[in-house]
Amino acid sequence: MLSVIVYVLVVAFCTMLLGGLFLAFKSPKRTDDVKMSTVYLWTFLLCAAAPYVYVEVQTASKGKDLHAAVEATYSATPFNGEMRYYKVLSCSSNHAHVLLVGDDKADWGGLEHPVLSVNLNKDSSGKWKADKYTVLASGRLNEDRLVLPPYF
Repeated sequence: MLSVIVYVLVVAFCTMLLGGLFLAFKSPKRTDDVKMSTVYLWTFLLCAAAPYVYVEVQTASKGKDLHAAVEATYSATPFNGEMRYYKVLSCSSNHAHVLLVGDDKADWGGLEHPVLSVNLNKDSSGKWKADKYTVLASGRLNEDRLVLPPYF
């Protein structure tokens, strides 16, 4: 939940900056054409959606090559559920950073979705291997770090 609050605050700050710049460089004769609320609304939506669009493009273009390494990493974690999905945050020719969301049965019988940050490196044979992983959010392991952009 903290990640969502921080994300909305960061998006609001970026909205104020970008919307303010747009309105500052707008011709004074054309100020009646566009209302400030409309500019800020569209800027907020753009700022909120841009990271997700970037991550989805990265995942669609590079995600298939990383699938086996990400699944192997999740099976090596202490979680007893299955991997739900993963998102490629960044990827170069020999290094990738992936956000992984899985299932885990909680002690009280419910289901939670732990979030992991995984660093992958390409070895000399050309296969992706997990360098390390960090648990970002897990109720059972008492981990609650910021996940930006928020995924559950």
